[in-house]
Amino acid sequence: MTEYQCLMANYVCKCCEHEETRDRASIRMVDGKAVHDVKCPCGKYMELKNPKSGAPSFRSNRYGQVY
Repeated sequence: MTEYQCLMANYVCKCCEHEETRDRASIRMVDGKAVHDVKCPCGKYMELKNPKSGAPSFRSNRYGQVY
């Protein structure tokens, strides 16, 4: 495995301080808000522990292919 395949996101629940690590999660619209599909044992949706901001950077070669 490469370094990029090992990256996992940490999720935390604000109500009971439960923490979980996942390598993938779906995004759902709940009550008009986008949330990750990771639930705490208490039943609430968990939030990212270290959220990132900004946009990803894409590079392209001379043929216009993005990598």
